[in-house]
Amino acid sequence: MVENITDLSEKKAVVVGATSGLGRTIAIGLARSGADVFPTGRRENLVKEVCDEIHNLGRNTLETTVDISNRDLINTLVKKVGNIDILVNAAGITARKPTIDISEIEWSEILDANLTGMLRTCQAFYETLKKSKNARIINIASLSSFVSFHEVAAYSVSKAGVLALTRSLGSEWAKALVPRIFRTNLNADRLESFAVADGLTQTFQKIKSNYSLPQIVLTSAYEKSKSFNYFVSAFFNHSFVCLCRQRTIFRSPL
Repeated sequence: MVENITDLSEKKAVVVGATSGLGRTIAIGLARSGADVFPTGRRENLVKEVCDEIHNLGRNTLETTVDISNRDLINTLVKKVGNIDILVNAAGITARKPTIDISEIEWSEILDANLTGMLRTCQAFYETLKKSKNARIINIASLSSFVSFHEVAAYSVSKAGVLALTRSLGSEWAKALVPRIFRTNLNADRLESFAVADGLTQTFQKIKSNYSLPQIVLTSAYEKSKSFNYFVSAFFNHSFVCLCRQRTIFRSPL
């Protein structure tokens, strides 16, 4: 199976924003591949759910709620989990609203959650990641990092910032993962409004019939972060998840 090609035994991972969507899927996928996983999020009940699932897979975990707008809480998390090998930044929020109507408070909330919070976690875990012989940072960007979408200006700006931030850090210690469209709780309603959604759904159903979402996302995220020439693509070919080669973003390892 796909997930078996990624052996993460004896690895420790922190997944920020692990209570839903891609973050949760990646957290479970990492655990299935042998890593001890420490999922974080703001909602205590959802953190517990993910931790229970990780524990049932026989992996070590820790229930810790973290608001990435609070640097002190992030630093406390660093102290609790100790040295790690993998940091996944998947926390994010969005809101659909005409740009003319969005308030500065709403704008700032989205940029802080999606971009500045990522900077905080990268800074906080930098020293512990340096101690790993094979560390990985996976920052979840978006198609919005490259193209515009209707009435989600703050989200698009924040995701463009994620890519710019990761590029800036790339010569030092990070790689970027840019997923093609996956249906999550953040985008489900909006996907329904696009004509292309039906085609994407049909393509993705073909993938799901052979592989689970944790297998697809985990294999894409971890394996391709090692060569970092690839963007995740939701296509299926010859019984493998295909990755669309686009460009080289970074060459420097952590």
